[in-house]
Amino acid sequence: MTTEELTRAIDRLDELDRAAAQALNAGRLEDAERVWAKMHAIAPRNRNALWGLGYAALQRGDAVRARAFLQAAREAAPHDKIVLMTLAKACRNCKDPNGEVAAISAVLALDPKYFPALLAKGALLERHKHADAIPAYVAALDAAPASPEHWPDDCRDLLHRAKAAVDRHKTALFNALSENIARISGDDASDGRWREAASIMSKLSKPYNAEPHRLYVPRMPAKPFHDPAQFSWVKALEAKTGVIRDELMRALQTKGQDFVPYVNLGGASSEEWRELNRSTRWSVFYLWMAGARDEENLALCPETAKALEQVD
Repeated sequence: MTTEELTRAIDRLDELDRAAAQALNAGRLEDAERVWAKMHAIAPRNRNALWGLGYAALQRGDAVRARAFLQAAREAAPHDKIVLMTLAKACRNCKDPNGEVAAISAVLALDPKYFPALLAKGALLERHKHADAIPAYVAALDAAPASPEHWPDDCRDLLHRAKAAVDRHKTALFNALSENIARISGDDASDGRWREAASIMSKLSKPYNAEPHRLYVPRMPAKPFHDPAQFSWVKALEAKTGVIRDELMRALQTKGQDFVPYVNLGGASSEEWRELNRSTRWSVFYLWMAGARDEENLALCPETAKALEQVD
């Protein structure tokens, strides 16, 4: 083939590749498959043509044909994660666990934190009732976007399944630990510390440690909740909940413009507060500010002011 012929062939492949992508994005899989077939006729080892023909066969339910094309695509592009993940799916549909394991392992060798591969690994292990399914799911959830609203559509269902499996495991572990702790600890479990230990060990909760932003006072106990019975004023303050809420709503209606961001850092704020800095999503109506009374705001909330005066 001359240089000129080679250039024309490359240009033709690029043109066909764009046409196939447009057809696929528009939901016209059959049209895309016809274009991939033309590409394959021009360049039998073209990665996009081989992947496309494999993908189309997989969508039609022809897993054996899909696997053949995708194995060829892997030979053409051995480090392509999309090819490998599609090959893993084809192998799964062919009931070829060895091929599925090999494809998933190849992806994780390239990128150990690639969460679609970690998800696929967890699902494979779960199907075979292997205990390592949970650690794989945990790793996938850790590597995936933290908020479910940011989960990719093609992984959303499996991510929800992974989270449900991990949550069931945590709860089962917590229940088993709690039963054993209750059996051996007796009255020592009355303050809840052992149940909290079981919750932390099963990862249902995290330990509460003092993390002050300024002055760290050593040797203070890090209690997640204090016993209300230790404070004589708690019941009286709780009894005023409705009145305090009413005054808050009145302040919102009459002086809503005076509610200010609680986090209001000047200059370069830390990453920790980036989303809330100067945001009214977490706003405050000050009755006291830096130890000084705000008489106008206190006058608008007289019952709240009285209730707070009773606090030690």
